[in-house]
Amino acid sequence: MPTPSTSPPSDAGRSDARLHDGRDARAHVVSVERDGAALRLRGDEHDEQVALALLRRGQMTPAGLTLHRTDARDWRLIVAPGSDFARDLPRLGSWRPWQRGLAVAGTALGVASVAGIGWAGDALVSRLAPLIPPAVTAPIGKQLVAGMGPACTGAAGRAALGRLATRLAPAGEITGPLTLTIIDSPIVNAAALPGGEVVIFRGLIDEATSPGEVAGVLAHELGHVARAHVNKGLIRQLGLSVLTGGSDAAAFVNLALLLRATRADETEADGEAIRRLSRAGWASAPLADFFDRQRRKPERRGSGIAGLDDYAATHPPDAARAARFRAASVAGAVPVLDAAGWQALRTVCAVQKKAPPAAGV
Repeated sequence: MPTPSTSPPSDAGRSDARLHDGRDARAHVVSVERDGAALRLRGDEHDEQVALALLRRGQMTPAGLTLHRTDARDWRLIVAPGSDFARDLPRLGSWRPWQRGLAVAGTALGVASVAGIGWAGDALVSRLAPLIPPAVTAPIGKQLVAGMGPACTGAAGRAALGRLATRLAPAGEITGPLTLTIIDSPIVNAAALPGGEVVIFRGLIDEATSPGEVAGVLAHELGHVARAHVNKGLIRQLGLSVLTGGSDAAAFVNLALLLRATRADETEADGEAIRRLSRAGWASAPLADFFDRQRRKPERRGSGIAGLDDYAATHPPDAARAARFRAASVAGAVPVLDAAGWQALRTVCAVQKKAPPAAGV
């Protein structure tokens, strides 16, 4: 842990810098100077020393030199070009090309943030999100899914959901892996998670009155995956340093923040859902019906999982969204699943509830 400084700094060897401390998404303007075996940082919200032994040199760009800490994965300091105190610091390990590109772009994102150019920052996040490889995001997604509860194992029901996904997202259309999991939980929700993980909770299937409603929810989540909205959420929440390596990032992910997509992202995912449903020949009106029912609920069940209440909590339905789905619905739409497939999907978790045979039977 950095220790607060106590003596006043001198102006000799002082440089300006931008600090990303890992505690929030802002870039903090600080002054830095070498103070013996430590680097001293001072600003409106910072007054601390960091041992030089903890610092590593990263990339040099026109914006300055990026320093990293070995004990704080999310921390980075971008110091002005020409600073002498960083020359003797050891280098960060060798970076792969995609990591170097993210670091340079992250520096640009920090510059945009300091300059207060919100639109530029969002544009950069959108450009960067699809570039983060599955090798980084997949371990995060799998760890998050593992913490959500037992997965339903009914083979016929899982196959039915897989058929829906194949129609909505044909092979090769979505870059990277795509994994569907049904969680045995009464939560009325679904979520797109890092690494192409899409989760649907049993409570949502129980709540649905037709396979078209489940298909509509799935199409919306696939829209989030296709548009890399989850990666955008990771960048906004954790910064780029945690995305350039390590599988322990899930420990730092706030699921509530990750699932809180922007209004623009939700609108885009809705458009993706309409397009995918229409292409499959399926109606989008059932999704409007689902939204309307959730909106009319006087009370909503708690999820028991931080950041996941019912579907309406993280995918806020309203009359305008429902009207959009209803207006775009395909006339004479073909059935989504036959009766057997729908029954299999509705009972996909039933195998978990069968009592084990008595010993010796």
